[in-house]
Amino acid sequence: KAQEVLEDARRTWKRQSEAYASRVRADAEEAFRAELSRLRGAHASAEAGLRSRVEELEAALERAAVACPLRVADLDPRARHVGVRNPSSMDISLAGWSLQARPSGRVCWFPDDFVLAGGARLSVWWGPSAASRHGPAHNSFRWEACEASGAPHDALLGARGAEAGAGVDLVDPNGDVVHSLAPAASPACSP
Repeated sequence: KAQEVLEDARRTWKRQSEAYASRVRADAEEAFRAELSRLRGAHASAEAGLRSRVEELEAALERAAVACPLRVADLDPRARHVGVRNPSSMDISLAGWSLQARPSGRVCWFPDDFVLAGGARLSVWWGPSAASRHGPAHNSFRWEACEASGAPHDALLGARGAEAGAGVDLVDPNGDVVHSLAPAASPACSP
């Protein structure tokens, strides 16, 4: 009879331990599923947050591209000089940028490897005395070096810049005028 009681106790212990193991396994699986669901939700939320942040940064980049800080700072037909400044703290590559004279239509393309540092300015000179004033190391260029043209120096802006519509346009690599200046006039942003 003791043997039967012992066997009965073993069977009962085995059933109870299997039931306990089954409950522990079920609880662990439920906890795992809950944690997995929480992590998936957190991942989706983080992904949505990152996607939103990327969209914000892309929009900021577009606004920055539209609101380029480069400006035609001064234009002096008598001194045969155009100044361009970068009032921002960012260095800006001038690859593909140009100055276009009105009414002559002459163009001065900046060297593709030229970068105008934040806070810096550059000068473009034309005419006979321009030869001694240019060089990328000095942020200074000759208009004639930018464009081979047989036009007389004074023809750049018309009769010494006195013609109606005379001025200089700063043109970005997309061909958009980002800033304009007429002789003896205050700067005017283009639309």
